[in-house]
Amino acid sequence: DLAGEFARPACAIVKFANPAGAAWAERSGDAARLAYAADPAGCTGGVAAFNREVDADAAKVLATEYIECVVAPDYTTDALDTLRPKKDLRLVRLPSLLLSAREVDMKTISGGVLVQDRDNPTAPEHFKAVSKRSPSDLETAALDFAWRVAKHTTTFAAVLARGTATLGVAGGQATRLDAVRLAIVK
Repeated sequence: DLAGEFARPACAIVKFANPAGAAWAERSGDAARLAYAADPAGCTGGVAAFNREVDADAAKVLATEYIECVVAPDYTTDALDTLRPKKDLRLVRLPSLLLSAREVDMKTISGGVLVQDRDNPTAPEHFKAVSKRSPSDLETAALDFAWRVAKHTTTFAAVLARGTATLGVAGGQATRLDAVRLAIVK
């Protein structure tokens, strides 16, 4: 779902249901490189998800790292040739969803299923600056990116981003301050 948040080629590397690194770029390979660089130790053994076809460049990035699963709409022949020899790597094609990830969220609960509206972030043009200085366009874009990543991180979450790549992600902490401290360390 996180990779699907972005209109441009994106890669989200998730471990234990939390983003370890995420980025969008002009090419999937660059997005993968930036996402993994955010927290190499945290990304190790994770799931790499793409919102575009995995090409040879993205496959070369993933081939040098320990990733347990890659999920993408499709793979080029060159990408498959690069990734198939990796031991214990699962390649999953997820061409479309039955329900749009932007519409509903379903969670299993004891004795049933909870269906609720998806928490969609506010568009940057609706952000309201409450400080003396309004954010620049670059800062607004980074905020929008970080906001979307935080949406997919367990509470309490802190996401530090520069441009369109994460620098540090921390979630599931007992306090907001602990999450910020951990994101800074990462």
